[in-house]
Amino acid sequence: MQKDNKNLKQNEKPQKNVNFKHSNNPMSQNKKKPKPQNPKVNLSDDILTFTEQIANKANKPIKQPKQAVSANLAAEVERALKAMNVAENKNAVNQKQHKTQNQKPSQQKQRVNPPQKQVESIKLEQSTQKHPPQKSERRSTPVRIVSLGGLGEIGKNIYVYECSQDMFIIDCGLAFPDEDMLGVDIVIPDFTYLEKNKERIRGVVLTHGHEDHIGSLAYLLKKINVPVYGTRLTLGLVEGKLKEHGILKQCSLNIVEPRQTVKMGCMTVEFI
Repeated sequence: MQKDNKNLKQNEKPQKNVNFKHSNNPMSQNKKKPKPQNPKVNLSDDILTFTEQIANKANKPIKQPKQAVSANLAAEVERALKAMNVAENKNAVNQKQHKTQNQKPSQQKQRVNPPQKQVESIKLEQSTQKHPPQKSERRSTPVRIVSLGGLGEIGKNIYVYECSQDMFIIDCGLAFPDEDMLGVDIVIPDFTYLEKNKERIRGVVLTHGHEDHIGSLAYLLKKINVPVYGTRLTLGLVEGKLKEHGILKQCSLNIVEPRQTVKMGCMTVEFI
């Protein structure tokens, strides 16, 4: 019996002292104790203060944020930041303008007047830019060509070149009469215009020795005594006609060579 008692004692485990609390409500024994909850972070207050600061800088009314951070709130924050940047840029520009306005009078005081010569040169440059100098145009006197015969007819070739107060004649020919000109031997040009301007005539130039170019020269030289220019052959034919009229000695015949130039007042004639 003693052994059995020993075995029982060994098998028995020591029991801890447990204090039981009894309550009148039997259901309270089955309830579990509530777990400790983490304290909630109230973000709305922080966001509200942040948006108030932004709105005050941008001079915009405060928009009430939502309880939680959302996309709409983020967009409002970005807009407010942009408005704040724009306002800061405007303030910076106004400050710069104010500084420049304040600095202008001081710069004007320090400015030194340039010498008078430089001022005159600057004025001349400005005037030339506004009114550029006009190129001087040379007014050339026109050359007038008058035909006293030879146009629209055969023979009687005579042309007058005029420039300023100078004149010279090219050729002085005749024409033969038509069938209806009974009793007429030759037809010569009308020299009335040449007689009125005989003081302006500088000479007669002959191109060749045909009758329609030299035939009436003797009649002209009887009224107006001017020098005659032509080649050796042409002037040889002219001499015979002048002998017939008895005026060879009082006439001036001048032989020219190819590429020779003759001065006729303000005009020059080159022989080819």
